[in-house]
Amino acid sequence: MNKKIFIYVVFFFSCSSVEKTDGVVLARVGTQKLLVKDLPKDLKTPPLNKKKIAFFIKKWVNNSLLFGAARKEGLLKDKTLIKERDFFYKKLVISTFLETMALSSFNISKEEVLNHYKKNKDSFVRKKESLFVRFFISSSLFEAKKTKKRLIGNKEKPKPDLFFSDSKYIEKGYFVPKIDNLLFKTKGVFVGPIETEKGFYVFEVISRHEKGSLFGLEEVHDEIYQRLVKKKISVRSSFLLDSLKENSSFFINPNY
Repeated sequence: MNKKIFIYVVFFFSCSSVEKTDGVVLARVGTQKLLVKDLPKDLKTPPLNKKKIAFFIKKWVNNSLLFGAARKEGLLKDKTLIKERDFFYKKLVISTFLETMALSSFNISKEEVLNHYKKNKDSFVRKKESLFVRFFISSSLFEAKKTKKRLIGNKEKPKPDLFFSDSKYIEKGYFVPKIDNLLFKTKGVFVGPIETEKGFYVFEVISRHEKGSLFGLEEVHDEIYQRLVKKKISVRSSFLLDSLKENSSFFINPNY
C-alpha cells in the first residue's frame, strides 16, 4: 500500500464527513479525477475502513495509468476487443430492457410475499446459530466504557459523533474469532468493549436464535421479494418475446 495515500486517507476522513466532501479530489491521473463521490457506497458507509479506501485509490490510479498506456498502444481500435465489447454491451442492453419492461408491468404484494414464505418454510431454516445485535464502535476505550454504561443504565442515547451504531442479524463466524467467541459464548445482554483495528466494539444482544430455528418473515422479506421479481421477469420476458416474434419478420435457416 502506498504510504502517502494511506496517510492522506487517515487525515482526510478523520477531519471530514464523507457527505460534505463529495467534490474533493482523492487522486488525479492526467485530466482524470477520482472524487470522494466516486467511491463505492460500502467504502463511504461508517465505520470507514481507511485501509480499504487507500487500496481502492491506489487501484484506481494503477488502472488509470495502465488504461492510458493501452490506449497509446492503439488497443482501443483493436477489432477483436471492439467485437467483444459490443457483444457484452448488447447482452447488458437486452437484460436491462427485459427487466425494465417486466418491472413496469407488475407489483409484488404483501400477500404474495407471505404466501411464498408459508409455502417454502423449509428453505428459511437457520444453518448456523445467530444473534440480532445492536453494536457501537468507539475510537477510544474510555468512550466505549461510557457507551456501555449508558446502555446498561438506559439513561440517554449515545451521541452519534462519538461512534457509529448499527443493528443486524449475524451468524456465527461473521466476525473475527476474537469477537465471535465472546458474542456467542457470553450469555449476557451487553458484550465488550472489545478492541479491534477498527476501534472498540460494544454489543447489545437483542435476541438469540439456535441452529435449525426458522427465520422470521421480516428477516427474509427482501430475499423473497427478489425471488418473486426474478420469477415474474422470466414469465413476462417469455410473453414479450412471443409478442415480438408474432409482430416481426425474421428467418431461421432450417438446416441449422
